[in-house]
Amino acid sequence: NYFFKNVTINNNSFYLNSPLIGSNLIIFFLTPIVYFELHSPILFKILSFILFIFFVFVIIKFHKNFTKFKFNKDHLFLYTILTLLFFLCISPVTHADSLAYHMLGGVNYFIKGPLLKELLPIEIKSVGSGELLIALGLSVGSEQFGTLVQFSSILTIIYVFLNINKSNKQISKLILIGVITTPVFLFLISSPKPQLMQITNSLFCSFLIFQIYKKKIPDNLVNYFVYLIVFLSVLNVLVKYSFILSSSFIGFILFLVL
Repeated sequence: NYFFKNVTINNNSFYLNSPLIGSNLIIFFLTPIVYFELHSPILFKILSFILFIFFVFVIIKFHKNFTKFKFNKDHLFLYTILTLLFFLCISPVTHADSLAYHMLGGVNYFIKGPLLKELLPIEIKSVGSGELLIALGLSVGSEQFGTLVQFSSILTIIYVFLNINKSNKQISKLILIGVITTPVFLFLISSPKPQLMQITNSLFCSFLIFQIYKKKIPDNLVNYFVYLIVFLSVLNVLVKYSFILSSSFIGFILFLVL
């Protein structure tokens, strides 16, 4: 509470980043467990049950905030797009890449397969920590859980675009709509592959560095945000090695800003 109340960024909208940060924390805690082969199907099912209980608890605790939501006709087009994207992400997984590679990696983790211990067979062994979220969903029969995690990244994208230029939110909204309706975005959000979440991690880290540079974050809280930036950047590389370039660049810019 102290952390959120003292941030000069919009306190209420900052909670939009909770799904993104929470998903990264799940990967962070599951990775060493799977690496040392301490996991089992029972563990995944227990974690899924705990997450469900936590979700119900959050709904009950913050239900008053949900009831205060007022429908804004000016955002009708954005609401419509988000609704259509949600229906797209809960549809059955049909991507050849996801079915033959990422989903198979999730199945491998669920049946107590190792993490990055051997090279062959490559279609299973070359997956990263991101597929652990897929395994978590498959443990309760939900193949769409990984896709829903990717969909939740939209909340952070909305947060960034609506807070980076508060003087002209109309322009920010138009850019946001343009981004979430591009063919590449539609492709990524309809797949459980751990890619859109990592892209959003990079976007969020860049936004936080910009906020630090503009002195919009109190000095006593800068360290917390720096830790968050480093955590998300390092985890991006752990999940997908192709993010090593962007994470290195973010780290370099952060070093210059500090």
